[in-house]
Amino acid sequence: MTKNPFTDDLNLVKDVYAIKQSVKNIVLTIRGERPFNVKLGGNPKNFLFDILDTMTTIQCKNLIGNAISTYEPRVGIKDIAIQDRLSNPNKINIIIVYTILELGITDSIFVSLERTR
Repeated sequence: MTKNPFTDDLNLVKDVYAIKQSVKNIVLTIRGERPFNVKLGGNPKNFLFDILDTMTTIQCKNLIGNAISTYEPRVGIKDIAIQDRLSNPNKINIIIVYTILELGITDSIFVSLERTR
């Protein structure tokens, strides 16, 4: 967040950046974290402690894809990639490629989650 130097208010995020921020917030939200909307969230943090095999990867992709398609109707998911954790077993890297339907622009976000001890 940035602050406007003249008014001391927070600057608004618009257009493509607002959609990108919304998609990232949906992915990082833990289910049950938001009152009155307990089903919102991609919940990838739950998979940090699981063995990342084929079935777990598919479940994580489905959970993230369903959350984005339900709560962000402005985008269409093209691909969700979860990178393997061979180099660091305490970390998950998620790449989400989506299209902004109204503008026809393809964009992506990279989310990296790491376990803390």
